[in-house]
Amino acid sequence: MAIGTSGKDIPAADALQHVYGYAVGLDMTRRDLQGEAKKAGRPWEVGKAFDHAAPCSALRRADRTDVIAVPLRVRGESIGVLVAFTGDRRLPGSDLTLLALLGVQLAVAAQNARLHERAMDLGEALGTALRSERTASRQLTALYEISRSFAQTLSLDATLRAVAEALVRELEVDAAVVRVPDER
Repeated sequence: MAIGTSGKDIPAADALQHVYGYAVGLDMTRRDLQGEAKKAGRPWEVGKAFDHAAPCSALRRADRTDVIAVPLRVRGESIGVLVAFTGDRRLPGSDLTLLALLGVQLAVAAQNARLHERAMDLGEALGTALRSERTASRQLTALYEISRSFAQTLSLDATLRAVAEALVRELEVDAAVVRVPDER
């Protein structure tokens, strides 16, 4: 929507007098690129920065009779507009009803897509937190095993063996060796 004249606190009944015209645009996102950027901690705009990411029609004047705008609303909140350019033809009432119903369905679908994206982002954040907690748990378990070996025996060999075994098991390494010069 392009604003033609400025205003402030405009009553809803007078709002269309301030509209110059309409255009239809599509804001697309490459979710694959956006996801990779998020995982790497880089800015997400790479998912928007590709050729033809935001195609837009020509601006049409609002005073034309070949434009029909259908607000997209979910629970009383306006989330967008569906604009149809009819050309020289006047749409019958059944087509106008169809556009209105399509607007309702489109608004719900757009809201559902947003909620799905948010749920996926939250799921990814929870997965990251869970992996971090598992790592912390493994480290704590390793420290416990080492501490337990100290408490159970005063043998240096047994303690060093317990440390090496805990490192292999908890850090998932192929091997661990602890060398301490024997002063005997």
